[in-house]
Amino acid sequence: MKTRQELIDFCMTFPATYEDYPFSDIKDIGIWTIMRHGANKKSFCQIYERHEKLCVNLKCDPLEADVLRQTYKDITPAYHMNKTHWNTVIIDGDVPKEELKRMIEHSYDLIKPKTKKRKLPKLTKIYELLYKRYGNLNWWPADSPFEVMVGAVLTQNTAWSNVEMAIANFAKFNKLLTPKLIENIPIEELSEIIRPAGFFNQKAVYLKAVTEWFSKYDYNIETVKRGNLEYLRKELLAVKGVGKETADSILLYAFNFPTFVIDAYTRRLLERLGFENIPKEYDNVKAMFETALPLDVTLWNNYHACIVINAKEHCKAKPTCTNCPLIGVCGHSALVNLEG
Repeated sequence: MKTRQELIDFCMTFPATYEDYPFSDIKDIGIWTIMRHGANKKSFCQIYERHEKLCVNLKCDPLEADVLRQTYKDITPAYHMNKTHWNTVIIDGDVPKEELKRMIEHSYDLIKPKTKKRKLPKLTKIYELLYKRYGNLNWWPADSPFEVMVGAVLTQNTAWSNVEMAIANFAKFNKLLTPKLIENIPIEELSEIIRPAGFFNQKAVYLKAVTEWFSKYDYNIETVKRGNLEYLRKELLAVKGVGKETADSILLYAFNFPTFVIDAYTRRLLERLGFENIPKEYDNVKAMFETALPLDVTLWNNYHACIVINAKEHCKAKPTCTNCPLIGVCGHSALVNLEG
């Protein structure tokens, strides 16, 4: 995209977008094309010329704004805009076309009207009851973010107790669990170490693949945290052996991104509590929680942890309803009580 019209055409691909020329009647200011959202009239892309160069102002997350300015010489604090939340990009400079498109889309997402969250009081009430019983569980049980990543892979199709034995095996084999170790260790040796987790040959391959993904960020936790959640999730889902539950577990527990984890325990809980028409699709169940709850990483983290602990203590395959913190709101426990 090297011309004003190409930028306008790309912006017009977003829903409810229109172009505006509010300064066209002001002498000497030049022509500014302002791309706005039709519902709230907020702008997300200002296109203009300065010093004979085509420029755009784009809204940006403050932390990402600073990273972009350090990465590209043609991204600077915004001209005539709030410099904390807006960047100026010089077109046809050192910013790649795909990165520019991503920045425009991100700017649009930041200003578009937020969909009103559908309130599901029952889900919030469930967390209140679980939190009252279990408090803050400081989940996930691991000594480092990378160990969280390893655990998220190893826990597939096995009990957590088996994962704990597999992770403990690294010390027994005199190996320090680090990304470099997983990168360099022969896969046969890795398989033997993680044997207690089951499916060890497959999981050894998966661990290598996840570690290779992490290597793109130089094994730097903070670098990943500065990334875009949806982009990182797509990357992880493209990694061999990483499904949606594993990807969300890594993003939430290792990198503190706001993404709710859905597992078999969560579905069992919803069914037992009497929720009807529970979606089959993972992302739709995930959306049930994310749209009902405040956007709070700590809460989402602890909510899922409480579900897991409660499933192990009470909401088992054969439930133990006595003293369950949810007994007062659970349809299943009420049925058990009626049946005596």
